[in-house]
Amino acid sequence: MSDWSRIGKAYHALVRACGEGGSLDAPWAEFVAEAMRARDHPPMHLVILFECLTALERASGGRDLVIVEHGCGAGQITVFLLALGYRGVHGVDIGGENLPRMNRVFRECCGIGEARLGLYDGRTLPLADGAADLVFSQQVLEHVTDDVLDDYYADEARVLRPGGLAYHQLPHRWVPYDSHSRTWLLHWLPRPLQLACYRLFGRNADYLDRILHLRAPGAHLRRTRRFIGPVVDKTIERLTRLPDMARYEGSATLRLAIYRLVRLPVVGRVAAFALKRLTMLDTVATRR
Repeated sequence: MSDWSRIGKAYHALVRACGEGGSLDAPWAEFVAEAMRARDHPPMHLVILFECLTALERASGGRDLVIVEHGCGAGQITVFLLALGYRGVHGVDIGGENLPRMNRVFRECCGIGEARLGLYDGRTLPLADGAADLVFSQQVLEHVTDDVLDDYYADEARVLRPGGLAYHQLPHRWVPYDSHSRTWLLHWLPRPLQLACYRLFGRNADYLDRILHLRAPGAHLRRTRRFIGPVVDKTIERLTRLPDMARYEGSATLRLAIYRLVRLPVVGRVAAFALKRLTMLDTVATRR
């Protein structure tokens, strides 16, 4: 079992305890212990996030960072950061009945009375202008609908202080495999034909039509530059980093093959350029 799987198991126990109303002492202690084991070697999908945190800590003068997970799902990453000592964390999402209950952890385990996890309207983050050092999301933007997409970026810009960072990881339209529908290439088709194929292959097309809004990478990059500031594409950096297979969540064989390919002289540069457009996008933007 990987580190993140153990952290997830401990988190589910903590969620159950919050819902049942019992003591949080034991499940919180277990969750903190699992989180601390991963502190110096964070899971692969959190490495860029931790690089952002390290850079901001160096520039902070020792004050607590204010960190916002913009689309936190069940809150696991937000509470993971809390367990590592980041007391300025916040997490919001548009759904999830358990999310508000998890504020018990902040109150009873960390003495933080302010509600830090909660539901929001998808447009306005519950923070003051310029309050945040870091806003981040992982695999969230493909679920944001067109009518609120500009608001998503604009409100990140509003809450970020100058020099603050916005980190995003997102699947996009040109990734060949879509994990939401568990199909290859169908999301490349025009929407009506795409939905017809989902029905043909026994997928819930109505559900996917509601929750899945894959866009080309340029749609993300343009909005990031427009609303937030200069953006750095970290995708190739992620691909060329040697993964720690003891902590890797996906297919070790495939990930090692990609790593070896992109590290080849000359050929690796071409492969990395191509794969960059066929894998999840990682970007870090700096607030103007």
